[in-house]
Amino acid sequence: MALTPEEKKKILLEEKARVKKKLGVEIDKQQGEEARSNQRMNIGCATVFAVIIAVIVFVVYQDRKSPTTKQKSSSIIITGDIARLSADVDPIPVGISKKAMDKFTETAITKDDHGIVQLFAWGVVFPVSNNTKVRILQVGLMLIKIRILEGEHDGKSGWVPREWIKK
Repeated sequence: MALTPEEKKKILLEEKARVKKKLGVEIDKQQGEEARSNQRMNIGCATVFAVIIAVIVFVVYQDRKSPTTKQKSSSIIITGDIARLSADVDPIPVGISKKAMDKFTETAITKDDHGIVQLFAWGVVFPVSNNTKVRILQVGLMLIKIRILEGEHDGKSGWVPREWIKK
């Protein structure tokens, strides 16, 4: 029993419609699953964002509440501050430039006593008494430029390591 061309065409159209319908249902299911997945992801992102905000608020609140915050901020060295020179040595060597202070540090590290004496003799490093009052002129990463405010070298400026400055 052979099918006529019209019957073949009809069967082909019915099969196409059935496949389209089946694919359409699968596409609808897939889109529904994607929508639910996106919704879950949005909820997850919102939760993570809320947790991050809560942590930030907590940290800021703790910093404001903490009494040590004020103590820490007062030890920050700022240009224009009045401070004191304080080191384990007396007198404290002050370099007339960054380069002079770097040379002094290098000489001290190598324990070159003659080199240290030469730096003082040449006047590139001068001695200042421990606990001398100074004004901060410039703040660098390792060295700070100061102006001596009292004593024998009153009015002179120079460079010292950051750790020798106490507020």
